[in-house]
Amino acid sequence: MSEQENNRELLSTLRAQNDRAVESGNDQDAIELTGRIREAEIQKKGLTKRLEILQKQKDELTVTATKDGVVATFQVEQKLINRPVNRGEKLLEVMEVGGESKWRLELKVEEHRVGHILRHQEERSRLNVANPSAVPVEFVLATASEKTYTGQLSRISTRADASDAGGSVVELHVEPTGEVFPEHRIGAQVNARVHCGQRSLFYVLFGDVVEFVRKRFWL
Repeated sequence: MSEQENNRELLSTLRAQNDRAVESGNDQDAIELTGRIREAEIQKKGLTKRLEILQKQKDELTVTATKDGVVATFQVEQKLINRPVNRGEKLLEVMEVGGESKWRLELKVEEHRVGHILRHQEERSRLNVANPSAVPVEFVLATASEKTYTGQLSRISTRADASDAGGSVVELHVEPTGEVFPEHRIGAQVNARVHCGQRSLFYVLFGDVVEFVRKRFWL
């Protein structure tokens, strides 16, 4: 039996006893029972307030997706059952389907190579190219490398993150254009090539060496 049910039964019993004491003219018992009734009513208010707080905490545990879709995370129940979680922790992924849903590529580019992309964006801007930041991108799916798809750069992250393989990487977002690729699966792997304009053959072959020397000797 819950505390609220116990409190309701106690109040019911005390009020019945108080009514009998009043009817029999037993003022001393009536005064004592009136005090106990007030204590039980105060306890009732406290229990109601505590229940409201617990209900609010329970409601905060319900996570609602901002859009309709389907859960794309594999074996959700096995991953989450009896697992303690922290606020802000990523638990699952929801894939938006149909309607105006758009897909994007998230590329990890080595930090020292991002400068090539930024310089090409500046070149496109000087040439008055429409939307100069939308650098063309070509990519292939890791599971179907025989078909090449196209896209355009939509965002370059403003910070570098540590890579699992060592070093730092910058995240790029790419919007697919042209033919829609068939595999719609969150986390699908792709290999991409970001167009950075034309360079001399020497720079293409030995550009990494030149940059290493410049960085090493501050040239």
